[in-house]
Amino acid sequence: MSEPVRLISREAVWQQDVQSDVVTTLEEMLERAKSGEFDGVALAATGRDGSSHTSFSKRNNAGLMLAAVTRLQFALLSTDREE
Repeated sequence: MSEPVRLISREAVWQQDVQSDVVTTLEEMLERAKSGEFDGVALAATGRDGSSHTSFSKRNNAGLMLAAVTRLQFALLSTDREE
């Protein structure tokens, strides 16, 4: 007898893609942070249950951090992240 075929739903495939992108994005940013490129960072994340999670580091310039967050907000509202 042959083995049963496991069907993966479109939603499951999408979730795998999202999870992979989350990890890749964090790893890329971590490498940039380790190289000394950043002097502050703010993170926002969403959980599968709809929860939100935020964190930020010490920062030299709160105004620049707020500008970066505003730029991110604009990008999130403007595109599907096809950068």
